[in-house]
Amino acid sequence: MHYEYAVEPRAIAADWHTCRYICEKFGFDRGRLLSLYPRKWLKLAIDETDGLSDTDKKKVIEKLLQLKRNCSIRSNRDYDPDLPEWIDNAIAQQAIHPFHAIIAMEILVMRISSCKRMILTTAIRCLQFLMKAEYKERRNLLQKP
Repeated sequence: MHYEYAVEPRAIAADWHTCRYICEKFGFDRGRLLSLYPRKWLKLAIDETDGLSDTDKKKVIEKLLQLKRNCSIRSNRDYDPDLPEWIDNAIAQQAIHPFHAIIAMEILVMRISSCKRMILTTAIRCLQFLMKAEYKERRNLLQKP
């Protein structure tokens, strides 16, 4: 079972440690895939690295390229440039064609069978919570006769 995650470009490119932590949690083998939402997601994420040191910027960009190459899928969802923020678009799409979760700097909108929506802070806390919830969900599926 693979889950599609929308990750705010600003959240993943905030710093090297956050980027590395988030990227480590994605992959076909882990069941978590990055949604390339919008189509120009990589460019948006790279643009968010401007405030980083040259060394960290280089590491983050390389990690983002690996993530796109190895752990992502095309979203094919609409993106409305008239909405003020990426998160506004992601939440609007959540109502139409839900992601498994939206990971952002400030909030997380998630859809897991055990709970419809939840608000948490920080991208790392979001992923930690999701991994626990996914583990419980998978364990429950395996226990069913």
